[in-house]
Amino acid sequence: ETTISQSRPDRDAEIRHVPDFSGYKTIKEKKRAFFDFLSPVIKAENDKIIAERKRLISLKEKLYRQITLTRQDSLALEELAVKYRVKMQPDDLKKVVSVLEKRINPVPYRLALAQAANESQWGRSRFSREGNNLFGIWCFEKGCGIVPKNRPQGLTHEVASYETVNASVSAYLRILNRNEKFHKFRQLRFQALSMHVKPKAIDLAEGLESYSERGIEYVDEIKAMIKKNYELMGTSYHKNAIAG
Repeated sequence: ETTISQSRPDRDAEIRHVPDFSGYKTIKEKKRAFFDFLSPVIKAENDKIIAERKRLISLKEKLYRQITLTRQDSLALEELAVKYRVKMQPDDLKKVVSVLEKRINPVPYRLALAQAANESQWGRSRFSREGNNLFGIWCFEKGCGIVPKNRPQGLTHEVASYETVNASVSAYLRILNRNEKFHKFRQLRFQALSMHVKPKAIDLAEGLESYSERGIEYVDEIKAMIKKNYELMGTSYHKNAIAG
């Protein structure tokens, strides 16, 4: 039996495989093990976004103080714009920064945990076990992932495979932060931050209608998972991702 303490390396290392969660006797033990495993990865990948945001704010301050950006600054801004799919406008860099501000932000850990649990069947799905894909993310190039067994004839999508669990989490965060389907999600987050309120997972879930073909039914399911597992998620995250 693989336990979480055996499978989780030090916090700075990337995790190469989703553990086997089948050996836990109770549902609560399985849930706790899943949250314990994934919480540090979510924090690590969110921390990378926070570092990017700090860099962006530094560039913003220079622009608003009318300090000419160095070549290194300009390249850093362009790199962020490319990553987050924002069109570079050399004659209006303040606008570029303004759009990036809404995109470069962490995702509430409870939302990520709930979606991972839902999409991966608590880490037991074929795609999570074989391809580290915890979020049901598709890809569209032949050989980019795992072909679903019941894929309808004529469709070409695959379920993406990742070298590490970190890469899977990173891809998920990137999708929410830059895909046009999740404009509402980003707007809800921005509104909360504008009022100096910490964005809540339960509120931002309202912006996930496009994540699944089930639409609002999916949103309700994610919100219900957050409510049901709220305390367990919080305890696990603060024990495994914050402490130590």
